[in-house]
Amino acid sequence: MSLPNLLAPFAVPMRSSTYLLLLLYGNIETIMSHDSTGSFHTVHHLNAKSNFGQLTTFWDQLMGTYLDPFFYFQKHNKGRDRSRVSI
Repeated sequence: MSLPNLLAPFAVPMRSSTYLLLLLYGNIETIMSHDSTGSFHTVHHLNAKSNFGQLTTFWDQLMGTYLDPFFYFQKHNKGRDRSRVSI
């Protein structure tokens, strides 16, 4: 959950039921789209100091915390299948 989601009711007047539905949608969307496919956010689960972004790498690249998944898995898997990385 991010701060904008928590501050939304103060910026945009809405009924409490609408806000709860938006929170529910946000949680479901986050769970459904959570990266476990061997791409950039999976690197974060293996190295907690990099790739914090969920859907984009913009801030990671800007702040210097981006690690390219291709090179990371090539270096650390040593021939293991990328799709079998446990989280």
